[in-house]
Amino acid sequence: MPPVISGHNVNVWYNGLHALKDASLEIAERQITAFIGASGSGKSTLLRCLNRMLDTIPTARATGEIFYRGQNVFAPDMDVMALRRRVGMVFQNPTPFPKSIYDNIAYGLELQGYVNRRRIGLLRRQPIDPQAMAASTDRLDRAVMQSLQDAALWDEVKDRLHKSALGLSGGQQQRLCIARSITVQPDVLLLDEPCSELDPISTRKIEDFLLALKRDYTIVIVTHNMHQARRISDETCFFHLGELIEQGPTGVVFATPRHPLTRDYLSGAFG
Repeated sequence: MPPVISGHNVNVWYNGLHALKDASLEIAERQITAFIGASGSGKSTLLRCLNRMLDTIPTARATGEIFYRGQNVFAPDMDVMALRRRVGMVFQNPTPFPKSIYDNIAYGLELQGYVNRRRIGLLRRQPIDPQAMAASTDRLDRAVMQSLQDAALWDEVKDRLHKSALGLSGGQQQRLCIARSITVQPDVLLLDEPCSELDPISTRKIEDFLLALKRDYTIVIVTHNMHQARRISDETCFFHLGELIEQGPTGVVFATPRHPLTRDYLSGAFG
């Protein structure tokens, strides 16, 4: 099966600083690929190249080729907004909208044409009865509920759906953001250290969520947590000082790394 994403000799500079050097990799379909390495090693830089989020940094310049299902992401005629709908991203710090929990999910569904903005505005002003919602035959209600159930959030938030998402805990906010991202049915989900600020229980819930999601999505996660990479990823890419040093099946990379730098990093010699 051909890779969903393949990169060839990708280089990135920030104000002349060579941050990513000739990186080449392949991302397999419906797997979790972990990017590991010390801070400043190029992990997040490459992640942001995959859906052109690097474009938002004025000082950044990228060369090389990245193909998403055969299309060159860096091509001048690439529809960047369409690319980002297919290759979504969740950031390190949760970014719920200053709206209700319901409306955070409904916003993604609105983009798919489930509902118009006027109707969402009406729903925002009305308290929502979770029992009535569970029995509802309304397509939007059912879709919002399903998204929250998929994120293992429904039981935690069903009695406050009309309240601000900003009142959720950090872990709940992050699961809400992931659920919101998948309502638009992306093909690939990119996550930049989504658990770095979370407690172990919240982290475990997100890991379980991601393991369930990989049945339908291709996932790439940047993480500093070696245990997390080993627990949930199928493939691991190790970065060091802007270079992609090693890529391989996670079990192989952790048990028998090919490169001495990988072995030293995994053993805690630096990082």
